[in-house]
Amino acid sequence: MENIIHSIISTYYFAIFAIVFGVWKLNDTIKNTTRDINLSLQPFMSGIVGSIGAIILGIMIIYLKIKGKL
Repeated sequence: MENIIHSIISTYYFAIFAIVFGVWKLNDTIKNTTRDINLSLQPFMSGIVGSIGAIILGIMIIYLKIKGKL
C-alpha cells in the first residue's frame, strides 16, 4: 500500500494537479468567503493556508523530480 501511494504522489501529474487545485482553491476562497470579524477561528484562513500548502507541495515534487531525489 505504501508503494502505491508513493508512486502516485511522486508523479508529475500529481504535482501539476496539486498546483492547479491550490490555485483554484485560493481563488475560490478569496472570492466566495465572507470575513466576519466576530469569528474566533476565521474559517477562510484554513482555505488560504491549505491552498498555499498544495501549491508548495506541487512545486517541491517537481523540484525533487528534476533533481533526481524522488
